[in-house]
Formats: sequence, structure tokens, C-alpha cells
Amino acid sequence: MQTGKTKTSGKKTKKEKDFDGVDKIGKQSLDSIRKYSNLIKAIPIEKQSARLSREVWERRLGKLFKEMSFLFSKDTKEVIISRKDVLETTECRRKIVMTLAWGFPTGGQYDHVKNILEQLDALNDVFSKQTKKKMSEVELNNFIQKIERKVKYLGESTWTKLLYFFGFEVEIDAQNLGFKRCQIFDQQIVKSLKNHQFDELKDFDGKGNSAWNQDAKGAYKKHYFRFMTLLAGLSKIVIFEPDDQFKLEKLENFLFHYNLDFKFLD
Repeated sequence: MQTGKTKTSGKKTKKEKDFDGVDKIGKQSLDSIRKYSNLIKAIPIEKQSARLSREVWERRLGKLFKEMSFLFSKDTKEVIISRKDVLETTECRRKIVMTLAWGFPTGGQYDHVKNILEQLDALNDVFSKQTKKKMSEVELNNFIQKIERKVKYLGESTWTKLLYFFGFEVEIDAQNLGFKRCQIFDQQIVKSLKNHQFDELKDFDGKGNSAWNQDAKGAYKKHYFRFMTLLAGLSKIVIFEPDDQFKLEKLENFLFHYNLDFKFLD
């Protein structure tokens, strides 16, 4: 009596084996990010630099190049600025310009930096008058929305760079992690967070309402605060030197570069 089922040899085809391999990547045991503590803590984060071409910036900015000209001496065609250079700059207007130059060394897409520099007075006014830099999540969210109202075309990648270099801190309520310096959050980080190569990232499944994304203008910055909570938690898992002041920066850099450009899954 026939059952309608096709009789098979029990052997899998090459296509079926290939699909098994893909499935195993999703199910295999993942390493802890702690395994790479030595690599992460050794990242020379203060030396992370951007190379700036005078020719490129003169062409991209036109008359607005005057705002950036302090970076170039008369005969200098190219300069390199590091994260440390930007951090140590104290004058507000120059710090804003250096943040933009370091973060977008060729000007950004769609004249992004030029559009921001056209509003430099407004941006300088916001940051020069803001004296409180340790904030609750709600307070920081309100400050970010204030920036967005004052300055057009800013975007999350840009205002997080400004928050970082100006030394703003947000209180991480989860697990009583305290105040942590705001870190940079851009599309590369979003892409990295969806690349689950480590055990600590697997619960951030990136599905449904919890999907990683950048936060829309005017919206509550839930993805950004969630990212800050993740970094703060990872800083307790990775083994750092007790006096390391750049734990979160090194973790952000590891996610930005290594989790995207290196394959950690066997």
C-alpha cells in the first residue's frame, strides 16, 4: 500500500548540507567578549585619528573654510588630528569644528559638515551655555531634543560625537551602573549590533520592537540609551586595568571595527 511519501536514501544532498552549515552558525555556542579582553584594553584609543586635506575642505566648504582654517598653517596641505587632540581642545567653537572634522574627515555625505557649519553660531550657543553635564536619561533626552530644535540636519551620529567630546554623562539606571560618558552611536554601530558574534550580544536580537536602529529626530532616544546600557554592562565583563578611563570608548571601537571586519565565528 502506497503512502504518498517519497522514498529516500537517507543521504543529504550538497544543498541540504550547505543549509545545515548556515543553521549551525546561528545555533553554535558563542564566545564571550571577555575572551578578547587583552585586545580590547590594548586599543590605543586616544591615537585614533583623521587625516584632513586642505584642498578637499576648501572645495567642500567654500567661504566657510574660514571656520576650519585654524587647523592648517599657511603652507600646510594636510593635517592629522587625533581623538586626544579633540578631547583636549577647550574653546567651544573650535571643539565643535574639530569634532566635525575628526568625525567626517572628507565632509560627510550631502555636504553634511557644511550644513552644520552654516549653523555654527546656534550650535556654539547651545553647548557654551550648557554647564550641567551629568544628567539622568530623561534630562539628556530633553537636551538632545533641544539641540535638534536649534540645529537642522544634525543626525544621531553627529550629536553623539558632540556629547562625547564635550564630556556629557548619562546615568545608567540598570544594575546601578552610575554615570557613564556618552559614546558615539552611528549606522556602523547599528550594523555591528546586529552581527551576533558574541554571547553578550545574542539577547539583543534586533527583532520586532527591539530592533536596533538610530532614533528618529524628536523621538525618545531609546536605542541610544539601550546602547549605553550595553556598553556599561560590557565594561564589567571585559577585563580592564582598574584605572583605565577609556573602557567604553575601547568597547565602542571594538564593535565599530572588529565586530564588523573580523570573523570570530569558527
